[in-house]
Amino acid sequence: MPPLYKLLVATLLICIVLPLSVVTHEFGHAMTGQLLGKKNARIIVWPGWQIYPKFDSSKQAEWPKGAIAQTMFVPPRPNLRIENSRDYLAQNILFKPVVRVSSVSLNEKEIGLVSLMGSGLNWLLSVLALCFLMIFKNNKFMLIICTPFAFLYYDLVTYSLLPTFFDLRHWIFWGGSKAEPLLALSQFGWDHNLAVVFICTIAIVQSVSTLKVLNAQITGSNFHN
Repeated sequence: MPPLYKLLVATLLICIVLPLSVVTHEFGHAMTGQLLGKKNARIIVWPGWQIYPKFDSSKQAEWPKGAIAQTMFVPPRPNLRIENSRDYLAQNILFKPVVRVSSVSLNEKEIGLVSLMGSGLNWLLSVLALCFLMIFKNNKFMLIICTPFAFLYYDLVTYSLLPTFFDLRHWIFWGGSKAEPLLALSQFGWDHNLAVVFICTIAIVQSVSTLKVLNAQITGSNFHN
């Protein structure tokens, strides 16, 4: 494969994977919340399109400025029916909800887990992609497909460090401004500095491992040597 063609393929894949990482980030929040009992998760992406559980473009007018995506858990709205109750006088009207209304409250650690699993899901996907690169060492198709996903741990790093140390948003000039993974770890009782060191360590270890695997793939050397 010519070098220019490889560069174009890599650029195309990165342009696909980066927006996809926003969606997987929000799915991490939504699926974790639903597993913990929260209902009616909705994922909305810029410029105000709801993409889960169904597509809806009606929210563009109320889209918050600077946001890339957001996950919401909307309480169900009961439909009310009117019944004439035999136990009451004829003029009395009884309202009964058609659906049962329930609201699950999460404790602090569960809220922290929901927050963490946005970046956490992308990190797990990056670990999985790295594992595939190590297992399928001589497979060019796997190399092309898995390499962009192997760098999804960027999400954990940028969401933590850019707002904390550089007063930037998650995507430098776009996105949220809260250090979401650090705030989530604090809800588990982690010290802020320890959480920063932990995330930096993950970034360094995974960067070194990923670059070593890719170098072995490209040069044809044996990763284990």
